Amino acid sequence: MADLTQEDRDRLRYMTETDWVAACLNSDWDAAVALCTGDVDYMPADLPWLHGRAEVKDFLNNFPELVDFSQRVVATTGDTSLAVIHATFGGTFVVEGQQVTGDGKVLATARRDDGSWHFSSVCWNWNAPPAPSN
Repeated sequence: MADLTQEDRDRLRYMTETDWVAACLNSDWDAAVALCTGDVDYMPADLPWLHGRAEVKDFLNNFPELVDFSQRVVATTGDTSLAVIHATFGGTFVVEGQQVTGDGKVLATARRDDGSWHFSSVCWNWNAPPAPSN
């Protein structure tokens, strides 16, 4: 299999840093899960493993309101059918009326299906427990 092209890398970066972030900031969970394969494996920090778009959407429907959120791709490797994405994230969200800030890391895979890239697995965790913002 051929290595990722620059076009592939650019698309995967855009999906991670722009498409996913915009969907999350807008609480547009339909748009978020549309970026995933139907059989996506999603592993949120400190919670059970989720499988498939419906389980991921149910989880996201209960996610706290995001006030600020960003992701930055650190590395992308793979070939023209499967890619591995290493990224960092930071964000502020609202829990029980209080803003909480945290940052962490993401390890994701993306699979090319019918010519388009979709996240096939996402695993993320916090660098430290989120703390209230001042």
